[in-house]
Amino acid sequence: MEWQSIKKNLKKINLLVKVVRVFRSFFIKLISLEYIYEFFKFLLKKVNFSNWGFIRRLSFEISNGFLVSDCEYESFIVSANDNAIGKRVFLKREPFEIEKLYTVMSLLKQGNDYRTFVDVGANIGVTCLPAIKRNFFKKAIAIEPDKLNYRLLKSNIALNNLEDFITSYNYALGDVEDTSVTLEMSNQNYGDHRVRKTLKHGSYQEELREIIEVPSTTLDSVLLKEDDFSPDSALIWIDTQGFEGHILAGASKALKSTIPLCVEFWPYGMSRADSYEPFINALENLSYTKIYDLKNPEIAIPFSRKSFDEIYYELGEFRNRYTDLLII
Repeated sequence: MEWQSIKKNLKKINLLVKVVRVFRSFFIKLISLEYIYEFFKFLLKKVNFSNWGFIRRLSFEISNGFLVSDCEYESFIVSANDNAIGKRVFLKREPFEIEKLYTVMSLLKQGNDYRTFVDVGANIGVTCLPAIKRNFFKKAIAIEPDKLNYRLLKSNIALNNLEDFITSYNYALGDVEDTSVTLEMSNQNYGDHRVRKTLKHGSYQEELREIIEVPSTTLDSVLLKEDDFSPDSALIWIDTQGFEGHILAGASKALKSTIPLCVEFWPYGMSRADSYEPFINALENLSYTKIYDLKNPEIAIPFSRKSFDEIYYELGEFRNRYTDLLII
């Protein structure tokens, strides 16, 4: 009898435990749902979801392929492995450093009929595409040495229906025709691939980068292929991570007409590429008169070796400081 009583009580206890477990599970779910609801309510209040920036950032971080960024006037295919230009274009939904193009065009005389935009170091087309799409120029010549960047450049030209307006070349440029150069590759910033001129230790461990060989020629030889190119109605835009001096040395025919130049000016990169003296030598005997530092474009600086030296040493060779110069 006593054992039967114990069994009955155990059954009751088991039943009670099951009931408690069911109610506990129910209340935990209820409380969890309430917390989830409160969390999302807080998120909607505190996080700015305009243009779905939060979602775009998340999608870029988790992607390992290619993404499309629809900007106001252009669309770009970008690599999700490019944490510099590609990332900026995708998150901002605007061409990289587009304000620089507007500044340059405001400084150039608006009365001039600028026809051809020459983009050296074109990357994926972030400058030459808006130069055409926004009606600053009639046509563009885009030159990019890296194969992946070049494929994206060609894809973006096609995506924006600009095949008839942009001619592209998969070359590096320098001061020697029909040769090859060593390109050291950045695995984080696809706009920081550089022509290698030294194996010395660098501030960014450039000497450890993967390298590839790419074909190279001169800017003069490229422009000779363009039957309708006229230096009197063109702008040359160069962003080549310090190699600008060697490129200008290979453009002596084009520069004779004092064609306007917009060049990146990065003493650290120029020091590693040994290109500052070639930069000066290519320009100093020409008829340019003014330099505009695009970080302070209100002031026209007299064109001279002294002016370039002052800008160079103010920025410094051993600091990651650079500017862009418009030379006219």
